[in-house]
Amino acid sequence: MNENLRQALEVRRDEDIREAANRLLADANADIAESLRRIEAYSKLLDAMKPPPPRQWGWSIGLAACCVILAGLLWSLRVSTTKLVLKIQSDAVTMTLAAPWSLPAELPLGASPIRLEGLTTLEAPALGLAIESPQSESWIQLEASEVSITRLGLAQDGVLIIERKPSGQLEVYARGREFQGQLMVLGSVHLTAGRETADPGRQSRYELTVPEAIAFRAIGNKAVPTRFTVRSRTSWRIQGLQVNGLGFSREIAHGPGSVTFESAIKEGTITLPDVAKTEHLRENDPLFLRGVDGRVVDLRIGDAINVISEGTAAQIQVGPEGFAQNLVPTYLQYLYHQQSLAFFWSAVLFFWGLLWSVRKTLFP
Repeated sequence: MNENLRQALEVRRDEDIREAANRLLADANADIAESLRRIEAYSKLLDAMKPPPPRQWGWSIGLAACCVILAGLLWSLRVSTTKLVLKIQSDAVTMTLAAPWSLPAELPLGASPIRLEGLTTLEAPALGLAIESPQSESWIQLEASEVSITRLGLAQDGVLIIERKPSGQLEVYARGREFQGQLMVLGSVHLTAGRETADPGRQSRYELTVPEAIAFRAIGNKAVPTRFTVRSRTSWRIQGLQVNGLGFSREIAHGPGSVTFESAIKEGTITLPDVAKTEHLRENDPLFLRGVDGRVVDLRIGDAINVISEGTAAQIQVGPEGFAQNLVPTYLQYLYHQQSLAFFWSAVLFFWGLLWSVRKTLFP
């Protein structure tokens, strides 16, 4: 209705404009005051009846679509890395070292029987032992009244695997980089050593009244890792290992060339500080970590292997293949729990509104 009335007023105004123009063209002294009065009245009415601006449906729909797409992306896409804290009890742990590691203090083993395999060199000058094996196949087995580890270390990027067997036997594997250490023996010593895996070795017995050192080294150039087997009667504690890889599975052999990996986890928790979430792990729950960057704060080896680790990870999957749950939070979950970010953007919006109000007041 308003539009029809507006059109009628425009027609009348245009007619009066044409009429006044024709009269002036015919007579320059013609009185057109009444026509001008009506034209001015029509113009004022038309100004008062300005049509509302056309609705910007395109912009509105586009903005709504962008918001929906953005919300969907924030809900589905996961952050590149997230902080995590692990507290896990397991029968095995695998660590890829981000920095060289060495045992900080002497570790007594009591009268534990010991076996080392996959060594490049073995040296014990006081015991007449000196073996070089370019193929890293030399080995040693010994029992002594007293044995202790006085030096043990693995170079950066080496892989360290610690596995506890049901019998209580502890196996330490090292591969990928140089692995070296030193044993100190005292009392009655029964030692057997060989240059190659198939070598039956040479047996020796000693009665030592002073401690003697046995040094060993493996250059880590083989796919088969160096293995250090001990039945320790004391607990081990390792702290502060910098790692960029962490796993809790063990290798199960099913025959020649056939192996599978199974979870060695007994129990534990995964805490994600970024989203204030804790996931509880049950026995044999598979756990897969990718893109790890952190440190093993505390590793205790006794009746079980207890690991406390903190750092970041790009992927955290819990559960069997096909049913695994990715614990890395989405961007929406991450932003929801970041109180500092919420405060920052609230402050930005507040000051923006304040400045806009001041601008409208000073420059209307």
